[in-house]
Amino acid sequence: MLVNFLHPRNSVAFKADVDQTTTVKTCADNLVGAKFMESAPDDRPYAMVVQRTQKQALPQMTMQEAGVMDNDSLAILQMERGAAA
Repeated sequence: MLVNFLHPRNSVAFKADVDQTTTVKTCADNLVGAKFMESAPDDRPYAMVVQRTQKQALPQMTMQEAGVMDNDSLAILQMERGAAA
C-alpha cells in the first residue's frame, strides 16, 4: 500500500510502498536510511500519527495494527525534551 510520511520539521512528504506487516520502527529506520530525516536522539524519539484517525502508531505496531490504509498520511512528530531538574 502507498503511504505518505510527512517530515517532522518541514512540509516535505515521502511516498513509500509499505507492506501491512511492516512495523512503524522499520519505516522510521528506512526513512532515516533514505536520508529523508535524521536519526532521532534517544531523549527525543519520533512518534507517528495516522492523520485520518489522529491515533498514534507505536513503534512496535505493524501498519495493519496501527490502522494504516492505502494512501494514508502519517505525520512524523518529534517528542519534546522534558524539563531539566
